[in-house]
Amino acid sequence: MIELQKINDHICYFKVPYKDIFVGIYILRTEKGTVLFDTAACDEDVDNYIVPALQQLSVEPTHIFISHHHKDHSGGLARAAEVFPNAQIWSRSTALKEQYPNIHCHEDGELLLDVLQIVTIPGHTTDSAALLDTRTNILVSGDCLQLYGIFGSGYWYGNIGMPIEHYAAIEKLRTLPIKTITTAHDYCPGGMTYAGKEQVKLCLDSCVDALQRIRDMAKENSELDNEQLSQLCNDGTYPKVSARIVGILRNLDKENN
Repeated sequence: MIELQKINDHICYFKVPYKDIFVGIYILRTEKGTVLFDTAACDEDVDNYIVPALQQLSVEPTHIFISHHHKDHSGGLARAAEVFPNAQIWSRSTALKEQYPNIHCHEDGELLLDVLQIVTIPGHTTDSAALLDTRTNILVSGDCLQLYGIFGSGYWYGNIGMPIEHYAAIEKLRTLPIKTITTAHDYCPGGMTYAGKEQVKLCLDSCVDALQRIRDMAKENSELDNEQLSQLCNDGTYPKVSARIVGILRNLDKENN
């Protein structure tokens, strides 16, 4: 029996183990069809978690939405496409487009099943995208919003490799009528779900603040190289950061100066 977590009458999720954390896989139901939001990491995840969860709800996906092309979110796609051959795949990933010629490469603002609005949120990856349920204004964000990184792991960083695009995406989100944000992992500081105006603001502010903390630390420790600064950040509480992202943020400030 899969433990289904109910967000509301239309949306639920369940947790699939992945390394030392978990991935939240979402099921969104509408009058015109059902969306499977991400496919976990492998064939076994589809067989052991996704199929049983859908069977518990007595639904079959008409659409498979891939939030971004990382293994823990799209690794089970081949198996899901085999099990649900009639489901239309939606993704912005150019790599997946090469594998699945009939994939639907959606655009920002496009509607899926009339009520699920596509919201592109680049930053974590170029193809990162979320679904805004316009019936309830709940944003299923997947990994788009990294906040301060994932709880309970020393391995996972707050990975925003395209800060300029991400800053713009966060400002776009502030203009949308979002009442709740729910994510794919337990992110610092508030876990998976941010409900209500103040919590939504906390979530979005944390995304910006996490990047700003790293930038400030880089300015305060200009004598350190990227590896050393990464280690200094990671010895603290959060956000943890890779040397690669330190370099990107440093170059951003150099360009602005």
